[in-house]
Amino acid sequence: MAKKPEILISELFLESASNRQNLIRVFNFEIPSGATHTGGSIFGVIKIDSIHPVYERFIEGFLDSVEKFYQEEHSLEFEAEFEKSLQVINKGISDFIAREANPVDLSKLNILIAANTGETLSFSGVGEIQTVFFQKQTAKGYQVFELTKNIRSDKEKINPAKLFENVMYGSIKPGDVILVANPELLADFPQEEMQPIITTRKPAEAVEHLRDKLLSENIKGGYTAIIIKYHEEVVLVGTEADKRNFQGSLQHLEATKAETSRYLIGGGSNVVTKVLSSVTASITSIFPKTGPKYEEKIAPEPKEIPQKIVRFFVWLGALIAKTTIGIGRFFKNSFIFLTNYGGGRKEVIESYQTDIKGAADRGTGWFNNLGKMNKSVFIVILIIVLIFVWSIIYINYRNNKKEADAVYNAQVIEITQKKDEAESSLIYGDEDRARELVEEALALAMALPDKKKDQRQIRQELIDDIEKLKQDLRHVVIPTDLKKLADLPLGDQGESLSFKFYLASSPDKYLILNENKTLFAWQNTEQAWQKVDWENEQIQTISTLVKSDDDEYIIIDGRPGVSEVNIVDLSWQEVDFSVAEEQRQFTSLSTWNRHLYILDPEAGQIFRHRYSSSGYGGGSGWIQSATMDLNNAVSITIDGNIFVLKSTGEVYKFYTGVRQSWAPSNVDPAFSGPSKIWTDENNDYLYILEPIQNRVVVLEKESGNLKNQYLLDGLNNIQDFYIDTASRKIRILADNGVWEFGHKE
Repeated sequence: MAKKPEILISELFLESASNRQNLIRVFNFEIPSGATHTGGSIFGVIKIDSIHPVYERFIEGFLDSVEKFYQEEHSLEFEAEFEKSLQVINKGISDFIAREANPVDLSKLNILIAANTGETLSFSGVGEIQTVFFQKQTAKGYQVFELTKNIRSDKEKINPAKLFENVMYGSIKPGDVILVANPELLADFPQEEMQPIITTRKPAEAVEHLRDKLLSENIKGGYTAIIIKYHEEVVLVGTEADKRNFQGSLQHLEATKAETSRYLIGGGSNVVTKVLSSVTASITSIFPKTGPKYEEKIAPEPKEIPQKIVRFFVWLGALIAKTTIGIGRFFKNSFIFLTNYGGGRKEVIESYQTDIKGAADRGTGWFNNLGKMNKSVFIVILIIVLIFVWSIIYINYRNNKKEADAVYNAQVIEITQKKDEAESSLIYGDEDRARELVEEALALAMALPDKKKDQRQIRQELIDDIEKLKQDLRHVVIPTDLKKLADLPLGDQGESLSFKFYLASSPDKYLILNENKTLFAWQNTEQAWQKVDWENEQIQTISTLVKSDDDEYIIIDGRPGVSEVNIVDLSWQEVDFSVAEEQRQFTSLSTWNRHLYILDPEAGQIFRHRYSSSGYGGGSGWIQSATMDLNNAVSITIDGNIFVLKSTGEVYKFYTGVRQSWAPSNVDPAFSGPSKIWTDENNDYLYILEPIQNRVVVLEKESGNLKNQYLLDGLNNIQDFYIDTASRKIRILADNGVWEFGHKE
């Protein structure tokens, strides 16, 4: 006797025709031997939770792509070839879904695909197909592992392009068994019942045992499985009785074939035939069918090698040698030609010219030796071949161009439809939907091909139209009435001065102030700036200021101290002012009911200083939260609520000291370093100055939605602004003058 190890694979496939709710398939293809491995099998189980025809087509396409891939030579290691096949299968599935008119629900797929060569096994899967590994333990029976949970794709996040992305590799040793099955089979045959069935039998015998049990129990569902076993077969020399017993077993299997086929779907009888053929092939290798007597075989007698085979190998060796010499000569001559090594370039060129001339002479001689009729036939055939080749090339070019044009036109139509739908949404006030469609259309337009002139023109026209829509959604206003009211004054020595604050007065009079207490007033009647000298020398720098009524500003200086400035007669009066112990910064100032509200970002607080006849009392924290984050806060304004502007573009809204759920929305582009915010109780809008992007942004106070944004091109280093609601004007203080334009709100 002798031991012969081999991988045995058998399939089980049963389903009740009267209760068909799923599509079930098993497959098992042979892998031809390749340059880097010795062949093997590609096999698996498919169960789809639907019987819609689209899934029948899906299965056929899936199996075709698997079989076609492994019929080709790839010169890859076994594991790399398996991963490459999964990539091809994933692409095939994506292409199928893209061209299929009916929807394909990937969550209904339950597929396991595996491959083996020698002792190596590879798995990948999706869905609920289960893989159970029965590992043979020395003198301890079997240890059982459930493998599928490590390779199964998540159904909730399934992607057709990555359907099979998790791969498990391993090896199978003598005595090991792997069962691949749908959950229904493992539910009806628990592990303790299944293990002795498949570990003590060959796969074909285990399949027949399971089939018999299922048929005898009048099955109501579907069952599919593949059993793989690394089997060490003892090869015995049999007797005539052995042979008769085995042939009788085969006849019994054939007799049960018709009964079993009643439960199969989609060409089931072929599957049974395949199983029987597999069993026959396995056991025939043990019990030969020829010879009157079966004796123990040691080795067959060597046969004489036919002469045809000898001649073939001689011819093949000569061909290989000639090809090798030709390739070597080509590389040698190429090297000499490129480098002129040893001055041999001329010789190489002459050699190739001689070869070409010789080939041409031989061809010409062969043609001249033809008869007149043969020459005519040859020329006609040559013309027909050239026309045929040209027609194939032209037809392929035309079809490819037609397909590419159809795809391009469909893309243009899709972009145009999204653009038109965005315009409609904008007309009907659904700006959120319009923005979504505009972004989608712009992304598609940017991806359009632009190799040809007409493609570039169409692409640019679409992008321009979409950008115009984006501008409409941004509510961009470029003031046409922007004008300079006055240039900035110069210093005593003619030097340039910078100013930080604009103090409103009458329409024909305005004042500008810098941090160093330098104040200039403009008189339209004189068309000149007049410098104003303050009497209080204790005041050195100005921290912040706010307009308290029509003719008066309140100023906080660096001591800190508070003064009231009348902008009509330009008088300056210092008032009492007390500071709370925890106050550290005086970043921005506003008033409400004559009380002062001072922003202190470092303390994370807004301090309220109550008004009295003598001045303003000590500050107390107005924000109720002790941990409010006011870092980067730069400005506040009050209309009963307090709005706090941060340089990050965030705006906080507070009511009675508590932050409200409110934020700006749809500001595009986003804020970048805004510096001042303003409103009052008689205004429905918030105005925000943003020097970096040279704009004034207007928000609806109730919703926070963008109303308008005024772009102020040509202004340098904007410092301050003032909203004149009576004249509907906005005045801007910049390094290159005082400017004015009308606003729409």
